[in-house]
Amino acid sequence: MRGYALRRKTQRGGSDGFSQAAEFAAGPVVLGLIGWVLDSVFGFDAIFLVIFACFGLVGSFATFYFRYQHSMARENEGKPWMRRGQ
Repeated sequence: MRGYALRRKTQRGGSDGFSQAAEFAAGPVVLGLIGWVLDSVFGFDAIFLVIFACFGLVGSFATFYFRYQHSMARENEGKPWMRRGQ
């Protein structure tokens, strides 16, 4: 890669990083807020808040894990270390 293509790939990585950070923060926060509203409606202490926030956190980690696995498989496609039994 040279010049423009390298800059374009670098800039795309920055926007991907920001969107991933926003997604990582937004999921648990939004689900935690939904849990907080449900707790206040039903009169519980913080049961739904904790459950929904944990669910959002686990979902964020699972999303990042599978997205990473997919991008690494796409990046390594056709590489010499991926050719087995040929």
